[in-house]
Parts: sequence; structure tokens; C-alpha cells
Amino acid sequence: MSSNSFALAGSQSQSGVAGFLAGVVARVRRARELSRARAELSRLSDHELADLGIARGEIAHVVETGRTLRR
Repeated sequence: MSSNSFALAGSQSQSGVAGFLAGVVARVRRARELSRARAELSRLSDHELADLGIARGEIAHVVETGRTLRR
């Protein structure tokens, strides 16, 4: 392997690691956002949730998908 090939392979593996870490960070951020949204909706009363068209049992689904179970 020439030194140029080695340098190219090294930079590719570094970008692979950086990409992997960026993906992990993005997934952690998304999980935290979803957790906050679930907690915020859970603090609402049943009446307030109904005003939004959400049943208490639908909170997790609504947060994950952005849609209620009802059509």
C-alpha cells in the first residue's frame, strides 16, 4: 500500500467514525426531544388534551408519529 493509499484509507475511517458519532448524537437529541414532548403533554389535564384532540393513552403515539390514533 502506498503512503497516499494509506492516507486516503485513514481519512475515510475518520470520517466514518465522525459520521457514526454524529448519528449517535442526533439519535440522543431526538430521544431527548421526544421525552420532553411526552412529559409536557403528560402534564396537561385530560380536558386540555381533549381540546387538542389527544387522549391520554395516545400521548406516546402522537409524539412518535405526530398523529392521533383516530382518523
